[in-house]
Amino acid sequence: MKRTYVLDTSVIITNPKIYDFFKNSEFVIPIIVLEELDKIKHQSGDAARHARIAIKYLDELTSSTEDISKGIALDNGSILFIDGRAYKTPIGEEKTNDLRIIACAKAHAKKGKNVTVLSNDVNMRVRAKSIEIASEGHQALKTDLNELYTGVQYFCNDEILAALYENEDVIDPEKYGMDLVENEYAIFDNSENQNAIGKKMEDGLLHLINTNKPQSNWIEAQNVEQFCALDALLDPKIPLVTLVGLAGSGKSLIAICAAMELVFTRHLYDRIVIYKSIVPVGADIGYSPGTVDEKLSHWFGAIYDCFEFVFSSKSKEQLRDHFGKNGKREIKDLDKPAHFKWKDQLDQYKKEGKICFEAMTYIRGRSIDNAIIIYDEFQNVSKEEAKTVLTRAGKNSKIIALGDLEQIDNPRLDALSNGLTYIVEKFKGNPIASHVTLKECERSILAEVASKIL
Repeated sequence: MKRTYVLDTSVIITNPKIYDFFKNSEFVIPIIVLEELDKIKHQSGDAARHARIAIKYLDELTSSTEDISKGIALDNGSILFIDGRAYKTPIGEEKTNDLRIIACAKAHAKKGKNVTVLSNDVNMRVRAKSIEIASEGHQALKTDLNELYTGVQYFCNDEILAALYENEDVIDPEKYGMDLVENEYAIFDNSENQNAIGKKMEDGLLHLINTNKPQSNWIEAQNVEQFCALDALLDPKIPLVTLVGLAGSGKSLIAICAAMELVFTRHLYDRIVIYKSIVPVGADIGYSPGTVDEKLSHWFGAIYDCFEFVFSSKSKEQLRDHFGKNGKREIKDLDKPAHFKWKDQLDQYKKEGKICFEAMTYIRGRSIDNAIIIYDEFQNVSKEEAKTVLTRAGKNSKIIALGDLEQIDNPRLDALSNGLTYIVEKFKGNPIASHVTLKECERSILAEVASKIL
């Protein structure tokens, strides 16, 4: 028998897409819950934001169903009902919203259904149990976020690792029960502390990656996840790469370095175009004077930090080799340390159009050819905006989308409804896309501990 969940408002504003996480179940939303969501959506804070997300999601679910009174079939085998009937409250004459929801649950239980009231309101759960209706709480948002596709799987298996080396670095993953999608990475360890990194390719086989060969002249991976990320970023056959990671995991830095490698060292693309969603952290400071470039410079502080690291860490000889070939440009006073500044070099490339900074505000209608296109803070982009962004890629362009799902500043979005999560899941296993979640913090001990405990 399918389990029937009668949803309370408190559960929906905790997890606006709760229906996605219970397979082969039946959901009932009493009409009074929709009325409560309508009132909450006009308020401020997370509850209001989740109420708006929940209403919009319900609208999407019901848009393809002509008669929603018969239920809405969901992709995971569940059915969603919106119950618009009024029921006599089971406790006294009082007609509070909580009692109306419990009355709805009682009516469905009388039909022989296995009913559970799903609520994060302790008093509501106690009231339901008092009239013999099962009740549970639900706090699944964080758990389900951890179940999102990461692009990397870990295996500790002597047999698989031995087979990889014995079969010329290629094996059939299905033979060993490995459930991998195309462009997904596999990290191997065995009992003797031997390790390897493999990747499922378009032929359906797992290919071992040479970890001894330097990946880039611009940066060296600090952990296996960064190695996988760089492998995807530097592959010209993959036009879409998404990177998710906590603060300090190196998303922006390795993306910038990979772009520099592809544009200035391998000459596979003409330029680097960097976009950022203009969403403030905390209170907005208001009007900022200056040109568009001067206004944008405040928003691209983290990206400027990456360029400072890249240019400052290069020796003068390396810079001359990379930027002074064929007489195309000169680095003046290269032998005078006092005159060489990383920002001067960045400004030179901005003037030449080799590195461009743009606001996503002006992206609609554009077609960007022969470029590495980096979108920073993509977790602040909606699903609709994500589609607009990805369709801007022109011929021979590669898109890199970066974000931290725990640092969402857009009040209309959460960790499961934003554009970054959306494209990661939609492009999972697609041969033109690759994704890696970076879990290790390389910035500092403080940044690492803060990311974990706060």
